[in-house]
Amino acid sequence: MYERVYLVLEQKRSLYICAKPKLMESILFLPGALAGKTQVEALRSKLGEQYQAYALSFPGHEKESMDERAFNIAGLADYVLHWMDENNIVAAHIFGYSMGGYIALWLARFFPKRVKCIMTVGTKFHWDKEQALKEVKMLDPDKIEAKVPAFAETLRRKHGENSWRLVLQNTAHLMTALGQYHLLEEDFRLVDTPVLLCRGENDTMVSEAETLSVASFLKYSNTCFFSSRGHAFEDYTTLEISDKLIHFLKSHKSFSIK
Repeated sequence: MYERVYLVLEQKRSLYICAKPKLMESILFLPGALAGKTQVEALRSKLGEQYQAYALSFPGHEKESMDERAFNIAGLADYVLHWMDENNIVAAHIFGYSMGGYIALWLARFFPKRVKCIMTVGTKFHWDKEQALKEVKMLDPDKIEAKVPAFAETLRRKHGENSWRLVLQNTAHLMTALGQYHLLEEDFRLVDTPVLLCRGENDTMVSEAETLSVASFLKYSNTCFFSSRGHAFEDYTTLEISDKLIHFLKSHKSFSIK
């Protein structure tokens, strides 16, 4: 069912022609859950001298208006494609942190012509109902406001007084959906896009095993482990990620098929 739907959409989107060809290649930065484009702005700015660099916020995040698309991976992937169309981007390199990396791989699986290569950092690949339930429990806005008010205030400032709770609720819905419908081994094996999977060695959300497992499924892939780094994007420096990303963008065409 999903396969047929996405193939039809891909055929329609493949007819799209960029109105204004760009001299530099495009790279798109996708943030993680509960964050917006400001999370990856420093990276976007760093790569802006060499690439047409873009970053986006997902619906409802950082005061972005809500969208009629379903708030699940398929809906968010379609949102990215629509955004690319509006910005005359036929295909782009994609950097995705956490959830952003998962969306990038979903795009590579179902819309391969729109993705040139992917670098992910801190992306969780193993999803089932148990894992989804575990994550959802940490997204209760009332509990967050009561137990970690500073975090609640951060979300309030970032997304707006009337939206931060909805962002949490939508993310919980996303996690629940991922517990049932997610990329499987056969999906990863069908991805033809070069991918660099990065993980912090102290990341307690994303295991080394799942990262290496997905890397083994992908046709063109490599892995990178950052020492003394956890899951939070703030654990990383802009310099260390940008250096790794720039090197990957220059060398990804040399990836050999497995």
